[in-house]
Amino acid sequence: MNKELKRVSTVVLFMFLALFVSSSVIQVVDADALKNDGRNARTLYDSYSAERGPILVNGTPIAESKPTADQFKFLRVYSQGPMYSAVTGYFTLNQGNTGVEGALNDYLSGTSNDQFFDRINAILTG
Repeated sequence: MNKELKRVSTVVLFMFLALFVSSSVIQVVDADALKNDGRNARTLYDSYSAERGPILVNGTPIAESKPTADQFKFLRVYSQGPMYSAVTGYFTLNQGNTGVEGALNDYLSGTSNDQFFDRINAILTG
């Protein structure tokens, strides 16, 4: 009985080690790939919960984010949609980003590397 108990406990130990290693690989090694995967719904929902910058024509916003009371917190509004839709494109959850919304997504979302010092300044000045 002691030999069988030792064998079972060894198998259980190896199963826990395998579980630990596999979860560590997922959380550490594959983290960036999982975060950047287009099928990851959490990152999509997070991007729709953040305010995006306006798209301006002669200083007038033709696309801007308006605050809402739902789970997304902001709604993208196109004030002159039919006139500029071919250029601005759209920003949707199901179909992705097209036009200026897609091409300048990093700038509109505030995640572009060119905006690094602006983000640091915003953090320091509140």
